[in-house]
Amino acid sequence: MVCMHATCGMRHAACGMDVHGAPQDGRTFPQRYYEDFTHFNAAAGGPVILVICGEAPCHGIPNDYRTELAAHFGAAMVALEHRFYGQSQPFADLSTASLAYLSANQALADLATFRQFYQQRLDHLFYASHSSSHGSSGSNGERRWVVTGVSYAGAVSAWARLSYPHLFHASLASSAVVNVIRDFFEFEEQVLQSAGPLCATILRNITRRVELQLASSAAERRAVKQLFAAHSVEHDGDFLFLLADAAVFAFQYGRPDQLCDPLTQAHAKGSDTMHAYASYVRDLFFAHFGASPADYDRHSLANTSLVGPSAGMRTWLYQCCTQMAFFQTPARIGEPIRSAALNMSYWQGLCASVYGSHPRVLFPDTAATNTFFGGTAIASSRIFFTNGSQDPWKRASRLIGTYAMPSVMVTCHNCGHGVDMRGCPTWLNANHPHGDASSCSDPSVLPAVRSDLKDALESWLRPDYMPVLTGASDGRAAM
Repeated sequence: MVCMHATCGMRHAACGMDVHGAPQDGRTFPQRYYEDFTHFNAAAGGPVILVICGEAPCHGIPNDYRTELAAHFGAAMVALEHRFYGQSQPFADLSTASLAYLSANQALADLATFRQFYQQRLDHLFYASHSSSHGSSGSNGERRWVVTGVSYAGAVSAWARLSYPHLFHASLASSAVVNVIRDFFEFEEQVLQSAGPLCATILRNITRRVELQLASSAAERRAVKQLFAAHSVEHDGDFLFLLADAAVFAFQYGRPDQLCDPLTQAHAKGSDTMHAYASYVRDLFFAHFGASPADYDRHSLANTSLVGPSAGMRTWLYQCCTQMAFFQTPARIGEPIRSAALNMSYWQGLCASVYGSHPRVLFPDTAATNTFFGGTAIASSRIFFTNGSQDPWKRASRLIGTYAMPSVMVTCHNCGHGVDMRGCPTWLNANHPHGDASSCSDPSVLPAVRSDLKDALESWLRPDYMPVLTGASDGRAAM
């Protein structure tokens, strides 16, 4: 099956369905990918830039800074959809039994399988006359692979370079959450800093008012949920998480003023700040950003249909409940914004309600995952880490760089998640090809970081590049 998406071809590859650590299963499933040869300089042995689409359906190759890198380096571009998202479905449902085949380890095995499959495709399309196999030095040496991703996909990108250094020459790990954290109270501590004292105080007071109204009477409980257009969310804890996450969205994606300005203006005028926040949730978080109350409702999340209203969120929550965790709990430094009800007991209850009371679901072994991949002490080379200064997820990333693995912070008032690739703001930025740098509060910071990134990649892709040691703290030689 072949169809077109924008200027990129959409295809499917067959990937194995094995459970990580289990014997070979033998079955396969179709995995969707997109390819673009617009800038590919095949004659010069241009590299391949692999985009990991991550925890969402993949609708094409993103028109962000990676397309500019492809043009600069004469690279082919290919984007691979993650198993259990979009059209890359191993089974006919998203039952807990089916989702047992979902993990970051499985995603890495998919990347390795796909890379070998796609290398053969490139050989056939562009290098058939060379008659070199995909495992020969002529093939791999001429077409170096750069694996890229943002957020969870950024972590998978770094782990791909770590796990398969012979297949992936370099990694661009944007906002890469490589440190898996179970009780992630640091997340809200960054939200408090990004919001500033006044906006944080207003949001905190709104949370307390909502808590009082939820506890008041059935009529008041219905009224406050209707005010936020979330009356379908039955469980009060789920509703409180929705309200907390809606605020997070603004800081995470470089839109703090769209949240805080209306709140501080309402506060200054003596107007109802809760109504101002409800307008933000309804008009921006739901209508503009595309969030849905169903994504927070445990009854909707329990729906195992591939086309259920919360199919994508059910899949990602399963990854959190079994491996990635990142359970966002109230801050321990400073006065929390989110409700005290959003503690670890809430998250354990949510996981059990949605997937069943299996120990593996309730208690993800984050220590084992960090031991396996290294956490922030990941020992590899040619990985370029970047983070946005206002992004709460930076608390789970690698923030200290080395010569072999640089780590750069993009610092500005609206520098959020994936800012190096997506620009400012970092959500719904499709009208600005290659990511809009001019809309950052300090327009000079992003070009400077991108220049550093491009220089590093230029060095790593040179034919005469000499490997270096990753440093005493890393303890592994580079390849």
